[in-house]
Amino acid sequence: MKVDQFRTHLLKRDFSSLSMLKIVSSGTLERFGRQHFALHQPSERDWAKRFGLQTAAPIAEPPIEPVPGPASGVSCARCGISVSAAETRFCQFNKARFDGQIFAILANMSCG
Repeated sequence: MKVDQFRTHLLKRDFSSLSMLKIVSSGTLERFGRQHFALHQPSERDWAKRFGLQTAAPIAEPPIEPVPGPASGVSCARCGISVSAAETRFCQFNKARFDGQIFAILANMSCG
């Protein structure tokens, strides 16, 4: 099933998006997404050739460096650096996910 067909199929169902969020846990949704992603097969069609376009080398995008917000006075449970107020709120809101600890998610992508 192609992704556009899947969306149409899903929209024909008699439930709202919000009711679906109440039924399906985030773990189930993640497993479904990973299984759906595993079914992906790249197209074998050479679209550039079909439309007479030259194949260009992909443009390298610069890495995105996250900018942490103002410090909250809390340190990361893993690396000890100062954690922003936004990171502190995020970790507190997701206590189950982070086992009640605060991590520096933006400043150090290996944390959290």
